[in-house]
Amino acid sequence: MSENKISFGAIPISRTHIPVKKSGRWVAQEVSFVRFNPKLTNDMDTLKDVKAIWKGNNLSASIAEEAEIVKSPVYALVSQKENLKKILPENVLGLFTTDKIDKLTDTVEIYKLGVNPEFAYAQKRRSREVKHVASTMIREFVKFIDKKFNVKSIVIGSEDDSVRFYQRMGIPERENSINVFEIKKDMFKTL
Repeated sequence: MSENKISFGAIPISRTHIPVKKSGRWVAQEVSFVRFNPKLTNDMDTLKDVKAIWKGNNLSASIAEEAEIVKSPVYALVSQKENLKKILPENVLGLFTTDKIDKLTDTVEIYKLGVNPEFAYAQKRRSREVKHVASTMIREFVKFIDKKFNVKSIVIGSEDDSVRFYQRMGIPERENSINVFEIKKDMFKTL
């Protein structure tokens, strides 16, 4: 007797809005915050395609490699709102990898965070058509963690050129660390 396995794609976590420029004006566009499962072919194919579209930039190559080798969870902000079984790579606005999280997890670390080069502040600054991808991903992740797990803090390592971004978000540097930022549980609701 053969067993049919149903393979579901990205897991929807929440819906939110980000600023998108349309006809010269910023408007709120609904987006989906999702979690990719690196054990699923559809999700891994999407990550590999994102890496190709982004030309390996903005940590897309490292994120795809980490998902493939270590099977780290990958969270993403996508413009796609329907048919999340197969996320189209051109709809991926940003990605990041984390620890595996369970009921015993005390601290979660965000390892790598990258934004589509077309919308990344570092590359496009004032000419981008979409804003706040990275900060929206972090905020949606914090809300998700706060609702589902008993995590006490979220830690984010930063490259030198991203330090100002975390400072502007109001995330303090972790005590006795350099370029490591920490969101403690008491900040989860106010971030």
